[in-house]
Amino acid sequence: MNNSTEKEPKIMIFHGLSDEEAAFYMKLIKQSSKQPKSFIFAMTTPTSLEWKVKDLIAELKEEHDYFKENNKA
Repeated sequence: MNNSTEKEPKIMIFHGLSDEEAAFYMKLIKQSSKQPKSFIFAMTTPTSLEWKVKDLIAELKEEHDYFKENNKA
């Protein structure tokens, strides 16, 4: 994923927020960022709470890359 010119994405993992609260914060973060597409947002799940953080981050990056590549119009 990374080459010398590509930065690591910023990852925001929300826990204990309602869908509406998470959407509010995601919108706020994107609006205040110079690079809103540099973020990966996720909500915890019962499964993800059992994972090691490094494994969760790797999975989120993989999913992000997949959707970035497959959602090109």
